[in-house]
Amino acid sequence: TIKREGLIAEIDRGINAFEEIVMFIKEGEKFYVNLSTRIDQLATSTTDYCFVREIQRKDLEAQLAARNAGGGGGGGGGGSGGGASATSPPQSYATSANGGGAYPGMQRP
Repeated sequence: TIKREGLIAEIDRGINAFEEIVMFIKEGEKFYVNLSTRIDQLATSTTDYCFVREIQRKDLEAQLAARNAGGGGGGGGGGSGGGASATSPPQSYATSANGGGAYPGMQRP
């Protein structure tokens, strides 16, 4: 009968809507899993960057303390700087020839 066919059609639309919602939920889950992985990667690389910068800061402080304790005196940047200008980074920060970076053997805590 017509009433029965209408009821079956409505149930069919409900099933189709349910399947569409399930598909959207699965797509959303994939998106958030992918996003979570990328956020973890970003957090790791940010932590690594901060760790290396902290080591560089400590090294630079030690170099400045040694320079101030060793020569002191008259400002102006002359003296025995080993040929480095005031704007060039310290030698220890240069990238090594084998591509190991500034601290090739360094391990994060």
